[in-house]
Amino acid sequence: MINPITDDHFYPESWYPSNTPLNLEKWTVPACQACNRKKAKLDDYAFMILVPGLQTSSEAYEDIRARHRRAIDVNSATNLKDAVKRRQRGFALLSTFKQHLWADPRRIVPTHVQPPLNKGEPFNVVQFDGARVREQFLYMLKGLAHVLHGGLLVDGAMIARVDFFDKAVVIDQAKPYLQNVRVENFDRGPGFQGQYVCSTWEEKPVFFCGVTIWEYFYFYGLLGQGVPHLVDVQWTQR
Repeated sequence: MINPITDDHFYPESWYPSNTPLNLEKWTVPACQACNRKKAKLDDYAFMILVPGLQTSSEAYEDIRARHRRAIDVNSATNLKDAVKRRQRGFALLSTFKQHLWADPRRIVPTHVQPPLNKGEPFNVVQFDGARVREQFLYMLKGLAHVLHGGLLVDGAMIARVDFFDKAVVIDQAKPYLQNVRVENFDRGPGFQGQYVCSTWEEKPVFFCGVTIWEYFYFYGLLGQGVPHLVDVQWTQR
């Protein structure tokens, strides 16, 4: 049986605050139903572990935090099945926050400091499941290339690197290779901004982008067939 094609929101719908303008187009990409469901689970995981780390007081982010709290509040459930799911999500979140004590460093994204939920409480050190976080942003990067470049560039496209970085580090690493290139900007309202540029490597198209999530998490990615690293691409003026 062939899975039906669905419209998958590459930037998760649940990540948009409720005050997002109604006329903002929420980009979608074609995906089979099985892949869409798989990504939905990654969306939920990333939402639960990233939101507690937000360090901003804007109305949009408060709305996201409130949605995060409701997601683990059994009293907000609409039925018993929903209540069980919220409780399980809360236990999973607690387990994630504790796992740094026994974590396998090969599967963990570098340490992230989570601000306290209540004033006066200590900060918590949290480490994420690196494989799942990487896969989440792999989906997003491919979706971004599809929307901004008109396609997935090449069949079998591979990620050279996707990771979390301090913003200054991203700029420092990318600047030497991109300073003479016309970089395009994109802005999807609160929570998702970035830049991208398309070029070639050994006559194959490549797509490089730097993305900011909620003004706090930064990642960059290089998408292209067989591209080993950013430094190997000849970034020239288009």
